[in-house]
Amino acid sequence: MKKILKLFILCMFLGAGVVQAQSKYMNVPDTVCISMAGSTSDQGKFTSVNALMTGGTNYTYPADATWTITTPSGSDADYNILYSANPSTVKATKLVNTKSLTLEFLRPGTYTFTATYSYKVNNGATQYTSVTKTLVALDCTISTCVGGYAVMAGFNEDFGTMVPGVFRRPYPVAGVVQYTYQPTGDLKDEFYAISATTKQKSNWLDKPDHTGNTNGAMLVVNSAYNPSQMYEKKVTGLCSGSVYNFSAWFLNVNIENSFESLCISGYQYAGVTFQVVDANNPTVELAKFRTYAVSMMLPSSNYKWQRYGGQFTIPAGVTDVIVRIINNKPGGCGNDIAIDDISFTYCSPIITAGLIGNNTNLKEVLCEGTADTLTSSILPAGYFKVPVYQWEMSDNNGASWFNVPYGTPRDSLLKIPAGQLKGTKTVASDYLFRVRVYEKGIPDSLGCANPSSPVKITILPMPILSLTKSQVCAGADVELMASGGFDKFTWKDLAGYEGATRTITLTMDTNIVVYGYVFYGEGGGKTCVDSNSAKIYVTDKPVVEVAPSTVSICLGETVHYRINSALAGKQIRWYHGQHGSAIDTTLMQEWNDYTEIDVLPATVADSIYSVIVTDGPCVVESAPLIIKITPPLQTIKFPPIINCSSVNTTGVFIMPDSSLVAPHDGEIGS
Repeated sequence: MKKILKLFILCMFLGAGVVQAQSKYMNVPDTVCISMAGSTSDQGKFTSVNALMTGGTNYTYPADATWTITTPSGSDADYNILYSANPSTVKATKLVNTKSLTLEFLRPGTYTFTATYSYKVNNGATQYTSVTKTLVALDCTISTCVGGYAVMAGFNEDFGTMVPGVFRRPYPVAGVVQYTYQPTGDLKDEFYAISATTKQKSNWLDKPDHTGNTNGAMLVVNSAYNPSQMYEKKVTGLCSGSVYNFSAWFLNVNIENSFESLCISGYQYAGVTFQVVDANNPTVELAKFRTYAVSMMLPSSNYKWQRYGGQFTIPAGVTDVIVRIINNKPGGCGNDIAIDDISFTYCSPIITAGLIGNNTNLKEVLCEGTADTLTSSILPAGYFKVPVYQWEMSDNNGASWFNVPYGTPRDSLLKIPAGQLKGTKTVASDYLFRVRVYEKGIPDSLGCANPSSPVKITILPMPILSLTKSQVCAGADVELMASGGFDKFTWKDLAGYEGATRTITLTMDTNIVVYGYVFYGEGGGKTCVDSNSAKIYVTDKPVVEVAPSTVSICLGETVHYRINSALAGKQIRWYHGQHGSAIDTTLMQEWNDYTEIDVLPATVADSIYSVIVTDGPCVVESAPLIIKITPPLQTIKFPPIINCSSVNTTGVFIMPDSSLVAPHDGEIGS
């Protein structure tokens, strides 16, 4: 209403022909927040300023203002120009002939703005006048939560969503928003609405909420003329002695028409104060953060939400707080804002457990019984005034944890004595260690303690010693192989040799000992050793010599063979054959395990005999023994023949034998 009245009076004066002096306007906030280069990308800040000269009888204005900005360092590198009506890409030129600027300040300090206006009177020579204002840029960077592993109490207010077709609604819990809800019409000063659009007044920006949900809602307010509290909420179950971040997202909902025209004579920037007080004693202020002046982005089509807030520590004994948002800028023409995603979150420090002498790895492999030392650190430094430590361990891969029962579990260094890290003989054992840290004297400290990332220590079993044989015959070779995750292997019986495999020839019972070495610590500067052994038994090779009763017989005669009677009780197998070797031909099963046998060759060719004796791992084959077998002489058979001399006057006769191929000649004696 006041804006309309001003315009009406202005028109009356102009209509009456009253001579008017020119008016010089300049809107530059006195203090703004900036975020430094090291801040997170969601903390970008910007500030919009304007300058205009208007009015005056017979005054004309050939160009918009030309700006001069004096920076803390004296260099224009202290700021970026995000908007200028001058389309030039040259920074200095962008300061010429532009009514408004949107700037990003990069360095805290005082900035001096001078706007120079050009004008003519009765189309005469161009004249110049200027206005100067100063602005202080403060570093309001919200410290980043470095991020630990604990998840603690906090809250996030995103104002929910809107039912489709519903334009406005009140906050569902009475007393949280202290302004008055206005269900219809352009939002008035000191009234609010929960809505999915910022356009709660006809000349406001029309944009969605910050959260980005479908029909996502936000708090939209037309700030009161006088500073007053607009929001209050209680947060319970906090951790004493811990760090929290408080922040909210703000959007100045004014547009160019308000900034450069309707409110040119005195634009009111938006701005609030965040206040955190003890819920049990609200007069005790725990933290306070100001946004200072919050600008709109120009052009408004490039609108951008801005995040404000800060970080603080909950004092000892405090677990419940009240979070307040207080409007500390005057209302009137401007100071219209949307608020979304109010966040009160726990910031865990980085509690790091490590291995002494090894800053790059959270895993270590050790021999059984090795002493070790684990370290801890806290970032940021000074997070706890008097830190209390509790080391924990797990032997089931983190499924459950228990306090370390040995060493120095209540110190920043966990010193594990020799002999405490146990393994098994055959399988590696894994242990996880972590440390909790909390503030001394805080009740229920375990619930608020922050566990570190775990350190894994693997205890190797003794070296695995593999043998191709554990019992061999004298003179046999055995292949040895060591394994089990060790970095190096040596052997007791072979000084100077390093390696996981080898071959040994044995002549007597031997105890094989292998040593496994693990190099650990930074650069492998520490060493632990474990060992394993195996006994290899050696059996003397039996002497197998066959002694026959004879080496030459006539077919049909028996041969007596024997070997050393000391071989009785061993596995004895006798063979006979016809092709130079009796082995793998015919086994004489009837003589199994006999040291003496009697053999009746069946044929002249059945003349080769041998024996195999097995004693444990030893298998000894005798040399083939060849027996000379002579067939028997054939008998001459004469049939009865009667010859008379009167018939055979020659005295020669033939005596046939059916077994002979040809007749034999003979003579008859006288």
